[in-house]
Amino acid sequence: MNYAMKKSITILLFLAAVCMETTIFAGEDFTVRKLFKGCQVFLGPQAYHSYRTRTGGTFQEGWLYGAEAEIQKVRRYKLYWGAKGFISTGDIRGHSGTGNHLISTLTDSEVEGRIGYTWQCRRCPKVLLTPFFGYGIFHQKNIYKSPSPLKLHFTTSCRYASFGFRVAMLLNDIWNLGGDFSAQYVIEGKNRIAKDPVYDNTTQSIGEEMQYALEAYIKYKTCLCGQLFDIGAVPFFHYRHFGGRENFPFDFIATKYYNFGLRLGIFANF
Repeated sequence: MNYAMKKSITILLFLAAVCMETTIFAGEDFTVRKLFKGCQVFLGPQAYHSYRTRTGGTFQEGWLYGAEAEIQKVRRYKLYWGAKGFISTGDIRGHSGTGNHLISTLTDSEVEGRIGYTWQCRRCPKVLLTPFFGYGIFHQKNIYKSPSPLKLHFTTSCRYASFGFRVAMLLNDIWNLGGDFSAQYVIEGKNRIAKDPVYDNTTQSIGEEMQYALEAYIKYKTCLCGQLFDIGAVPFFHYRHFGGRENFPFDFIATKYYNFGLRLGIFANF
């Protein structure tokens, strides 16, 4: 298992454990609760439809399913920090540029940390604005299977620097809306090709391109066993672009992903 994948799973399990402790032991005075006092933790399933295109006419699409976890601390006129991670997998189908039928299992995982500052609008005190900077790791496996003509295994990984902003609007004591926009610049992207019948395993460099993510959410506040929770829905869009680049023995072909999805879950308030 790739190191980046292990980090993704570790963070997801850690945040899941924090959520479970908050849920099960609501109202008790635990060390974890003290450490993360004032934070909000999200945990829930997600599904998204992925469109994959490559220069030359290759096209695939399909649904990926998984989960995301996130922890963040947002307070007006205070330092903002957050961390999140997700893992999703599913089959995508399509055709190559020459018309061959393709099926592969695609697995995406990602972890990211962020830091910023939160302002409250004076003219509209119910709106919070948080610009931020971040750093993350993305890892992807694309394993081809029958009836694909070549059963190649592609492993794409990269680090990235991100910047963007979050907006939160408090409609009333129960409902609130918000959104999140971020731009990501790929750093040192690599693509490893395995199971090639002619060549040995090969690692390619990837062209550095910008990627973009947009999320919106609506949350409903409720209480269970004396613990406050937000139940929410988060539609999202993510555009990934891995630029073409010359390599030996063959070049990396520019690849783009258009992901449209929905995330559901519980926001636990410490």
